[in-house]
Amino acid sequence: MLASAGLLLFVFQLSFVLSASPLQKIICVHKSNSSDVLIRHNCTLMAKDLSSGAQEVSDDTVLLLLNKNETLESIIQFMNVSGLTLSGNETNIFCNQQFVKYGLRFINVSNLKISGLSIINCGALHQKTRLSYDYNTTYNISAAIFINKCTNLQIHNVIISNSTGTGLTLFDCNGKVEIFHSCFSNNTPGFLGPSNDSQVQYSGGGIYYELTLHCNIQEDNCNVHSGIYSSNGSFIVHDCSFTFNSVAVNANVFDKSFFPSGGLIVFLSGFAHNNTVNIENSNFISNTGVYGGGLFIVCRESSTNNSIRVNNVTLFDNNASLGGGGLDIGFKFRKPAVNEFNSIIVQSCNISSNRAYFGGGAVFFVTSASQVDPSNTIEFRDTVWKENKATYGSAIYLEPIFNKSPANTIFPVPHFVNCNFTNNYITFNRTGSSSSGAGISSIGTGAMNSKAISFTLSGLITFSKNNGTAVYLIDSNFIASKDALIIFSNNTGTYGGALSINGFASIYASSNTSFMFLNNKASVKGGAIYFYSTDIISSLLIGASCFVEHITGARETITFYFRNNTDSFGMSMYVSSLLPCNTLCQSSKVYLTYIPPERLLTGECVGNFIFADHNGTVQGNVATETSEFDQLHEVGVKKIVPGKGFTIPFVTRDELGHQSMEPLFGILTTNNDSLYLTNTYTALNRFRMRGQPNDTGHLEIGTLYFRNLTVGIDITMSACPPGFINKNNTCVCSADYDSDHYYGIVRCDNREFVASLSSLFWVGYIGNESEDTLFTGLCPQGYCNYNLTFHVLPSVPSFSELDSLICGGSNRTGILCGDCMENNSVYYNSPGYKCGNNELCSYGPLFYILTSIIPLTLMFTIIVMLGVNFNSGIWNGFVFFSQIVGYFTATFSSISYVSSSERALHIISALIYGLFSLHFFNNDSLSFCLFKNANFFAIMGIEIFSLIFAFLLVITLVSVMKSNYFYRLQTTCCKRPFFKPTTLTKALTTFLILCYSQTTQICFKIMEIGFLTNKGSSIISPLRVQQMGSQAYFTGVHIPFAIAAIIGILTIVIVTPLCLIAYPVFYKVLPQRNKVTATLFRKVEMLKPIFDAFQGCFEDKYRFFAGLYFLYRVIFVSVFSLISVPLASLSIAQVVLMIMLAIHLKFEPYKNKLHNNIDSCLFLLMGIINTLALARFVQSDTYSQDKTMIVLGYIQLFLVYLPIFIIICLLIGLARKKLCRKLPQMRDSAELKMLSDSYNSESCRDSNTVSTNYIDIETVSSLDTADGSKLRKELEDLEDSL
Repeated sequence: MLASAGLLLFVFQLSFVLSASPLQKIICVHKSNSSDVLIRHNCTLMAKDLSSGAQEVSDDTVLLLLNKNETLESIIQFMNVSGLTLSGNETNIFCNQQFVKYGLRFINVSNLKISGLSIINCGALHQKTRLSYDYNTTYNISAAIFINKCTNLQIHNVIISNSTGTGLTLFDCNGKVEIFHSCFSNNTPGFLGPSNDSQVQYSGGGIYYELTLHCNIQEDNCNVHSGIYSSNGSFIVHDCSFTFNSVAVNANVFDKSFFPSGGLIVFLSGFAHNNTVNIENSNFISNTGVYGGGLFIVCRESSTNNSIRVNNVTLFDNNASLGGGGLDIGFKFRKPAVNEFNSIIVQSCNISSNRAYFGGGAVFFVTSASQVDPSNTIEFRDTVWKENKATYGSAIYLEPIFNKSPANTIFPVPHFVNCNFTNNYITFNRTGSSSSGAGISSIGTGAMNSKAISFTLSGLITFSKNNGTAVYLIDSNFIASKDALIIFSNNTGTYGGALSINGFASIYASSNTSFMFLNNKASVKGGAIYFYSTDIISSLLIGASCFVEHITGARETITFYFRNNTDSFGMSMYVSSLLPCNTLCQSSKVYLTYIPPERLLTGECVGNFIFADHNGTVQGNVATETSEFDQLHEVGVKKIVPGKGFTIPFVTRDELGHQSMEPLFGILTTNNDSLYLTNTYTALNRFRMRGQPNDTGHLEIGTLYFRNLTVGIDITMSACPPGFINKNNTCVCSADYDSDHYYGIVRCDNREFVASLSSLFWVGYIGNESEDTLFTGLCPQGYCNYNLTFHVLPSVPSFSELDSLICGGSNRTGILCGDCMENNSVYYNSPGYKCGNNELCSYGPLFYILTSIIPLTLMFTIIVMLGVNFNSGIWNGFVFFSQIVGYFTATFSSISYVSSSERALHIISALIYGLFSLHFFNNDSLSFCLFKNANFFAIMGIEIFSLIFAFLLVITLVSVMKSNYFYRLQTTCCKRPFFKPTTLTKALTTFLILCYSQTTQICFKIMEIGFLTNKGSSIISPLRVQQMGSQAYFTGVHIPFAIAAIIGILTIVIVTPLCLIAYPVFYKVLPQRNKVTATLFRKVEMLKPIFDAFQGCFEDKYRFFAGLYFLYRVIFVSVFSLISVPLASLSIAQVVLMIMLAIHLKFEPYKNKLHNNIDSCLFLLMGIINTLALARFVQSDTYSQDKTMIVLGYIQLFLVYLPIFIIICLLIGLARKKLCRKLPQMRDSAELKMLSDSYNSESCRDSNTVSTNYIDIETVSSLDTADGSKLRKELEDLEDSL
């Protein structure tokens, strides 16, 4: 399209040349000197190239370039001519250079026309002396075309690209300067060459246009207003394209030239006045600069009455390393210069996808202040800002460029009419990259960001889907003109989703103004509006500004509508204070009265506030700055953990009664050098201090805002939380220090200051609460809470909290949880000595008789009367199984029950197997309170009493059954004695087998030592009774129980297995009898019936196995009584079971092979049950209640019940077999009785008389075998006679 336009232009120019006046000179530049070219183009002169043709230029000259390509190898200069036309037919002028060398230069040329050219890779160095108020500056400018002090320029259809400098530079070109249908592309600074590279150059960008001073104002003859080059001119850019121009040497670094903009630069400087700049219908795309990546326009120094119009321009994808990614415009001057009556209008422009550090789309700036209105104006009409990115002011940034503004400063007020701001994003760095855009609440603020420059909005203004707050104001006013409709929708920010007003600033509303806030969101405060005023420092009721102020005459017609706006507190608005708004409602009053916020914002004196959320209430939608401290509870001395954050015992509340979370500051006064405050400021009412225990101080807490509210609390530093130690005035985790480690502490949460303790351990304070009085120890099994793998300890040193956490779930308290809580007692028949309430303690003796005395009496009566012998091979293994298998069940191994049915089956198994260890109802569900305040020692005493009662009961029953009275009593009731009296030896051996496990457990529990360790895992004294930690070892009440336990261990627990193992070895060690050993052998022989009672079922060479069975009991009881770690006790038991099984499979000690097989099966069965217990323990440790655990539980129960099922089946079979054998005998006995009646009863009686004397029968009876299988001869004869 451009090529065809160039062709038409060339034809037009050719006809113009042919019709030119004879005075006009036409120089044709062509490689040939053909007469055809001369005649065709009406050439006055011919030249082979541009350089030679330029030598012939004079006034009214047309330099016609007929070659397709021209190569420049020098600077072509045109100077002091008038009426110069440089025209080509799409001619390419290429500069043959690697550095800045060649280009075109026009100086003092009037009526200059350039058209139909493409200038490529050019850029020559030009010197320019710039005049200013204070000094003159000479500097270098590199440009492809340099035009200075020329008048009336027309540049049409020109392409300037790849220049090593600025594409086109225009200095002091007055009159009518027109540039249209032209392209400026990829022009960027170049290198000056090795010899000149150190020189400073002003270069880069598409076009540089400046009007400057024409003389030095310090000279007497300088009339600054007489300059023809800086007044009454016009600069027009129409239908042009600026693409990929840059002022950066390298686009990836920030090494910039001294020119600000990559696209078009316009400076109206000096005393430029009455000039017009029109930039219209042009595109600025992908240009890069320092300021104004696409377009930079400034009225500076004393320029006046200039008019600048930017109309229908597209600024897209431009980038500025600092400000104004698309557009940078402003007024720059300093005293004594006066810059006034200049006008800038940006209309119908599309500013999109531009990037900068501030002002991603556009920047408006002022570099000086005036106390007199300079009447400079800036206006944006019908302009769209879309998808621009910056850290501050992603769409537009407004700011005066100086540090301090004088009082009563007057700045130009930008005016926005019918503008749209959509999807402008805050970014985190200067490159303008952003992860997404909408929804980012970032460090930057504002799609529109204004500092100290107020602005007005008219017509329809829309802010939509901008992040980082739509409008962010600092010390500037948001002025809504009459009939304006301003819509904020779907904007996000940190403080104020739609509008953030800060400092000396307010919303100024005119009549019939409407504000709509829809779906805006703030991550902290002010979903729609955030208003933070520093003005209230003067007075809350007078002198301060309301967040909404009225322009004269406006009140009832101002409307604010809010819907679905929210912040972190669910509010639509945050306002420093609503009190200054009282003046709007009571402006005529001298003495103001307080108006509640609900009436203030709904009474229309401030504005008509309509809230669609929270039932339309002001309280539900509005929050203010903190107005008071509200004390939460009675404030005494605050205990603070060193290094741990703490919350002050106050909350801050705003004017509407909301709890506010405003920033606070703290000031600490103390006499302790080690005590100090680590954070002076806080936003969550939390502070952190460091120090040593018992350090004291006073903390004064105040608000940061201008109400200056303060409150104070006294501080005392406490000890570190349990598990922590004080290092360098702060609490740290002891688990990280081997030398100061507490045993059982496994890890810490250093943020929450809580330590984790293994659930197998007890922890607590003994004495005062300090890290030196904190102790840990293995907790007795069942005493501590085992619901979790780890206990998370309290974050403050507290005896009561620790006690409740570790022991409370078991109704226990004290050291090692050894005592019951108040109104609780240790229950009888509880395997874990549980503590329960005292409600039914009055029935305790009755329950004891029913559950212990009566069962013991019945059981041993049956054993003695029936002569039951548990020393036989068939019973030995089963009794051992019954006494040991309970240790593998849920009760003893701390495994939780999965279901109620499993619990019930476990209780039944405990009832059955408990008979063989004299634990008749040994289950927590069946335990009871024996008497009030019963403790561990009381229960031990009762259990010892039960064993003594059982022992005396056995002796009594044996004595009774051997008496004549009992025999006569039997014969009176029956024809022959029904009960076979047993020997005392057999009865006592049976008693010993049944009570041995319980006796061993009682002794071990009484003698078990509880170890407490302090910091550094060192064991402290005195040692403790493990099952009653409050009792020091071998002191007080523990002494008699310990003596009894020692006696039991020495006389029963140790002696029994030792003698049974040593007896068979005795004869092998001392085989020869002599005078010395004869007496010893004789005395040992007297004990042979007792040893035979235990060892008779074993082969002679393996009789010591009777002692091994007791030794096995000792091992298992000690493992489960003395080891409080279930996993360890179960694991050790598993090893012992496997060794036992291997020994019995190896030696097969019983005489009867069946008995060997029975015991081997029972040992294997116990091993499987224990393996399942281990698996269930690991499963329960993960708090899993899945099907695997349920299945394992029921398999374990099945195996536990299996021996009982087998015995029941065998007993039924034996009974059936015996019944079948007895029935024929009973029929034969009946027939014999009928026959015997026919004989003389007396003779029959004499012939069959048997001695009825009980002692005689005992004397003549044969000795029973070890297993009790042989009957007395008299009873056998009696049975045979029947």
